[in-house]
Amino acid sequence: MKKGDWMRAIATLVVLTVLLLMGACRNGLVDPLDPAGTVTVKTTIGGMVVDESGSPMSGVSVSAHGSTTITNANGIFQFKSISVPSERACVIARTNGYFNAAHAEWPSPNGVTLVQLTMQKADLTTAFSAASSQTVQLGSSSIVFPANGYVTANGSLYNGTVSVAAAYLTPDDRNTFERFFAGDAAGRSANDSSVILTSYGVLRVQITGAQSEQLELKPGSTASLQFSLPKSLPSPQLSAIPLWYFDEQIGMWKEEGSASLVNGMYVGNVSHFTDWNLDIPSSRRAFVEGRVLCAANRPVPHVWVRLGQVSTMTDENGYFKRAVAANTQFSIGVDTARNRGIGSTTWEVIELEDNQTRRVEIMVSPCPTELEGTLVDCDNKAIAGFIQVESSRGVFLASTSDGSFSMNVPSEEDLTIVAVSIDGRSSSKRTVPAINRGVLFNIGEIRSCDSPPTSFIEIPIEDTPYYGALTFIDNDETLVLFQPPSVKFYNARTGALIRTIGVENSDFKKYTDLRIMFSVDQSVMMLGGFNAYTQTIETSTGKRLARVSQKGDGFLTADGRHIVQQDSMGSYSRRSALTGEVEKEFSIPVWTLPPVLTNAFNYIIGLQYGGSHIVYRSLNLDTSTIVVWDTETDNEVLSVELLPHQEGTAILSVDGTIAYTHGTTWLSRGIDCYDLVRGVRISEIVIPENPEDVNVRTVAITVDKKSIATLTNVNEKTYIAVRSAHNDAIVKLLPFLDGTSVPYAAFSFDNRGTHLAVRFRKQNNRILRIYSL
Repeated sequence: MKKGDWMRAIATLVVLTVLLLMGACRNGLVDPLDPAGTVTVKTTIGGMVVDESGSPMSGVSVSAHGSTTITNANGIFQFKSISVPSERACVIARTNGYFNAAHAEWPSPNGVTLVQLTMQKADLTTAFSAASSQTVQLGSSSIVFPANGYVTANGSLYNGTVSVAAAYLTPDDRNTFERFFAGDAAGRSANDSSVILTSYGVLRVQITGAQSEQLELKPGSTASLQFSLPKSLPSPQLSAIPLWYFDEQIGMWKEEGSASLVNGMYVGNVSHFTDWNLDIPSSRRAFVEGRVLCAANRPVPHVWVRLGQVSTMTDENGYFKRAVAANTQFSIGVDTARNRGIGSTTWEVIELEDNQTRRVEIMVSPCPTELEGTLVDCDNKAIAGFIQVESSRGVFLASTSDGSFSMNVPSEEDLTIVAVSIDGRSSSKRTVPAINRGVLFNIGEIRSCDSPPTSFIEIPIEDTPYYGALTFIDNDETLVLFQPPSVKFYNARTGALIRTIGVENSDFKKYTDLRIMFSVDQSVMMLGGFNAYTQTIETSTGKRLARVSQKGDGFLTADGRHIVQQDSMGSYSRRSALTGEVEKEFSIPVWTLPPVLTNAFNYIIGLQYGGSHIVYRSLNLDTSTIVVWDTETDNEVLSVELLPHQEGTAILSVDGTIAYTHGTTWLSRGIDCYDLVRGVRISEIVIPENPEDVNVRTVAITVDKKSIATLTNVNEKTYIAVRSAHNDAIVKLLPFLDGTSVPYAAFSFDNRGTHLAVRFRKQNNRILRIYSL
């Protein structure tokens, strides 16, 4: 292959050392009640994700109508001016350790649509051998799991321990049911018609393997779901009721199978796991719209209104609207349990006709304590956005479409308020003194002008004594973590674990640098590192192809056919990635005595142009150079002498044409960048702080070579700076943790340079973060 061809292909080659650093993108959520070609509206969707206690959750992946974002440090998310169906805006939240949350609201055209989501903890319910059948009891309902019926995400048969997280949502517990019920009772029947559902209970199930990998029922296997009938609903008197699962790709319930009445229980079989709902559908719908008011007809914003089994939240002006089943009796009201003591009389709606709209006014008492004001931008102009208030009684969020806002807040205690505008800028936190009960207090202007925060997904990982390595594959949809004794594949958007591959016959504990590489077509994976055990693996199956060497330092060529290896004695060779056999030995000079005696040695840094050239570092007592070696002619083609004190680690760009070096002492003053095509130094980063307190090094380079990430320790604090590679200006400082162990960190940009993955250790905990840049 020609050099130019390699340069074009190499952009997709994923290379990582410990110093460098499938899930589906849920798209196209649609209104099941609107036909194809439905009218859409523009709206800004925003809201807050909280856990069961009401605490905001940061780093949660949130999707809405083809867009995905991550909640910030305050649990807030937003999608600015996106197109949604005119009658339904659906949002889905996902994070490890919780069942997914989904909720739909009637959108505000050209305004702000507020969506609140509460996530239910997916605690371990039971664990059992895959070879055995198991029954999980959830109150009076249950799930019967089959024996020998499980596969991993790639379809491989699973024989280990099966862990189950399960929960049952019963309409008898109305508050819990409303908080966790997915969507808005909209569904699509087996014949593809649109329906409104009445639920008789929901079973939520997640199954994982011994390495926390996602499991599924294998083809042909089924699990049995047994639903008890809720006491709060009349008996349906039906021999069978349809089963519905929540389809996250379209954001609604979808009919699949049914449950039959057996000894007072409804029993049905399912072939996959998600939220399963026992529902009676109605193909006829009506609408309820109205406003919530208190004394003197004061609008009450952002309270939950119950309409039958589901709830909707009033907008910033106290209005609400919801589709309901026609010809079905249901109740309407504001429940004090979900609205901090604010409530109304509940009344029954006997029946509405098909497509009828019922307009109502709901009077609540007492009038809530309210905080009002105006959100402004950097130019002091009113701007839409979100306002969050924190108190000892919880965290509350309000929205504004025009800058002016009014929100219900606790009385008689100090409050902390922060705002986020629709351009992503936040305000400084400020304290509001205690407000008397029932008073409407004006706070004035809140200026939202701080730089947009950097969001990230945080994935807890096993605490092991090993180092690790990271890289992105699958067009940046998948993050791969090599942390002995396994390789784990994560959904890069949600953090969900997709699959795990065990690493055979590997003791990496003693090795300080690890590396994971993929061929351009991602069919071959190489695991290795400095002075480490090097092996190749078939990516799709996890089968080991070859043990290339017991001890050495190897790099995979872009075509996945060869390993360029430096062995433990310093000799260089090219080996087969399929057999490990030596194909060619290179005449690169090697030391004859241990480096401690000669003060001279060299080590491989990486490959250039996909493997046609070797790049290595040569050091002796007086000088340090980077050498480029042609593997076809077996000759040196370029040598660059480095500046004094640049004897520290060097890292390469993905194509091997740029190298960044740093020193091991403060005398180096920073980082130098070298062009390995022209053989010249092209830039430097000079660190101006007290040199005795500073240690800075480059840890990752984007594929396009336009940005780098540097890791800096100042006064025992760790910083990650994303810098421009052209002028070394800091583009963004990323939030990190004090006390982080830098030597254990691993870094990787994705191929587009829009995300940075970091694995680090803090005390006895290991953490994996994916920063959105």
